[in-house]
This record gives sequence, C-alpha cells and structure tokens, in this order.
Amino acid sequence: MEPVSILAGRAGQALPFLIASAGAQYAAGEKVLLLVPEQYTLQAERELVERLNLPGFLELEVLSPSRLRRRIRERGGQDGLAP
Repeated sequence: MEPVSILAGRAGQALPFLIASAGAQYAAGEKVLLLVPEQYTLQAERELVERLNLPGFLELEVLSPSRLRRRIRERGGQDGLAP
C-alpha cells in the first residue's frame, strides 16, 4: 500500500504550503491527489501548473468530492452514477 499524506487548511492560508508539498511529492515521482471544492478544480489545476512551472501533469490529479466519490464507486464495481 502506498503512503498517504493528508494536508488541510483554509484555502487562502494553506494554498502556498499545499502547492509546495504537492510539488515536492511530484518531483519525487510520487502520485499526488488534491481534493478541492466542486467549483475550484480548473483553477487549482491552473495554479499548480503555473506555480510549479509544469508543462502538464501525469501523476498529479485534482478532484472534487463528487468526482472522487464517482471514482471510488467505479473501482468498487458500481456504476458511479448513483448519488
């Protein structure tokens, strides 16, 4: 099982720390999953790419709670469409 780090905080205060932590894990070749509010996924992706100077990202995912829930259901064998 892969190790998991959970970091949390208020968006305005924690964002620089979260981006730096995500960048360090990404640079180390680790998978990174950033869970953000529903309406913030695209903005969070943009901020990660800009602040970390990435051409794109493969091992870094930005998900909303609903998308994470859908992924879990899909992997568990459910269709992922039920609320």
